Amino acid sequence: MQIASWPCAGVRSSTTGRPGIWTKPPTARSTDAWAVSSDLDRLMAETAQRARVERIRNLLIGAGFLALVASTYKATEFSLGDLIGKSPNMARILAGFTHPDWTLVVAAPDSPFYEFGPLHVHVGLIPHFALETLEVAILGTTLGALVAIPLSFVAAGNLMRRNPLGSAIYFLVRTLMSVIRAVPTLFWGILFVTSIGLGAFPGVMAVSLFSVGLMSKLFSEAIEAIDWGQVEALTA
Repeated sequence: MQIASWPCAGVRSSTTGRPGIWTKPPTARSTDAWAVSSDLDRLMAETAQRARVERIRNLLIGAGFLALVASTYKATEFSLGDLIGKSPNMARILAGFTHPDWTLVVAAPDSPFYEFGPLHVHVGLIPHFALETLEVAILGTTLGALVAIPLSFVAAGNLMRRNPLGSAIYFLVRTLMSVIRAVPTLFWGILFVTSIGLGAFPGVMAVSLFSVGLMSKLFSEAIEAIDWGQVEALTA
């Protein structure tokens, strides 16, 4: 047995002043302390190594991002010089907002009108289109809610995820709702204008479709938040 390999072995002076070897066998406490110290050194080394790897990775990611930004800067022909040089055009457009054309607000004989029985009420173009926008929003949201209410029950996990078929329908409806919400309303409007034509009707369809995706998610989450213990108590 090599005495010097014991965790508690060491050199000491004897009573006569001459050096000697301490040959006391290691105790359980000294062995645990030696093991903890060894584990701590290993953990510190591993932590330092991970920190170095993390720094190198962050540097590579940062360099790649800067290279990507540089390439897009060139591809998009971004130019602060053109922005500053053409600022008079922007100033002219902004100045136009301070001189609105009030003839578009005031009703004229050839302006749009609304029929109220025998009455024909003429309104300006701006009030006409503002009222039409409000009508599109009201009708589109109402139609979307009517479709979203039954669809929300199919999109509620606590109702559908009880068998494989119900789970498949649940994930299909949820995916469809996510796609509808991810696409801007303007895109749906352009799509319906292309397929149907100009007018308020394409706007109603676009608002309705987006409302279906939004409201069905809200309604389904409300259904999933129901405490079914209370429901069972009421129906018992």
